[in-house]
Amino acid sequence: MYKLLVFDLDGTSADTDMMVIETMRSLFKKFAPEKDVGDEDLLKFSGPPLRVSLPEAFPHVPIEVSMKEFNEQSIANYEKYVKAFYHEKVVLMRLKRLGYKLAIVTNKANKFIDFTLKLADLEEIFDFIVGYDDVRKPKPNPEGVEKCIAHFGVEKKDTLYIGDTYYDYLTAKNAGVDFALITFVDKHIREPMDVKFKVKSYDNLSNILMCLRFIEE
Repeated sequence: MYKLLVFDLDGTSADTDMMVIETMRSLFKKFAPEKDVGDEDLLKFSGPPLRVSLPEAFPHVPIEVSMKEFNEQSIANYEKYVKAFYHEKVVLMRLKRLGYKLAIVTNKANKFIDFTLKLADLEEIFDFIVGYDDVRKPKPNPEGVEKCIAHFGVEKKDTLYIGDTYYDYLTAKNAGVDFALITFVDKHIREPMDVKFKVKSYDNLSNILMCLRFIEE
């Protein structure tokens, strides 16, 4: 049913949630100590581009200042928290052997994409990567997904976008491709979504795709 699997990065291809939570916690302590924010609130910063979400959180702080602070504070948290999900690498390598093309579309800056994949030991897994620096308009604009589709010469019906946030759902919807929602961590998404699959683990993703292949055959 699918030839191209396009993954989000943060919270989908790499377990980065605690990195985001702890980094944003430090930013709130510095720039808005009067605000009481919990982990659920901090997780909302996983998905939107930082150049959009940081000014919304700290409108009184110049974006260059808040971006610099995030980048500086996040380095230690990347090294402490970022990792692959359970059985992820084994499953992705199996999917590659079966002929699936694997891509990433993320709002993360390219230099941090490389750092993240290195920490997760996934550097050589993905066939094509589109980061924040590679598009004119970031997610949920469909440009990144469309770049992947054009790169591999497949059709939209052959493409499954896999992500963990409402931003990812909108990206898939805007691109006109099916969407699979990662549920490894509950992001407390309250908006209605037309989800093709709910994915509980990487092994579950593999099982879903194998069942679809069996049905086709």
